Amino acid sequence: MTERETRGPETLLGWGPDKRILAFNLALIKRVVTKKLCDEQGALLTIVSPAFSNVTLVELVLRAMAGEKLNEEPKDKDAGLPGKNEPFTEEMLVFCGFASDDLDRFLQGYKMTGVPRVDLKAVLTQYNADWTPEKLFEELNKEHEAFEKQKK
Repeated sequence: MTERETRGPETLLGWGPDKRILAFNLALIKRVVTKKLCDEQGALLTIVSPAFSNVTLVELVLRAMAGEKLNEEPKDKDAGLPGKNEPFTEEMLVFCGFASDDLDRFLQGYKMTGVPRVDLKAVLTQYNADWTPEKLFEELNKEHEAFEKQKK
């Protein structure tokens, strides 16, 4: 039986004891600020290499929970390399296991730093857990572009 099969859905989907942020393509200053805010809230920050853009979000969380380094190229050629398309290069954050109040506190704390925001953010849910970061990026980017059009 795999770890995924033995863990409850509340842990797999981020609603368990592990509060974590999966971070993609963050500039250094944003990594520093995100890490500081994670430390303040008892959350973990996982920097994810573009080489993992075709691994599902839930698999990334499981790998991070198992202690796998996701900020480096995978050693195993089948560990999740990019597909046909180039991996996205925009910044993106995925919040796992954050209660609504925790998420609000994190976002408010980030805003107060004055560091430019990360536009593409999502919460890991049962609906997007089996998406790849690439798929999530595409969906968030569509939403962000639609939102920006409405503002004009």
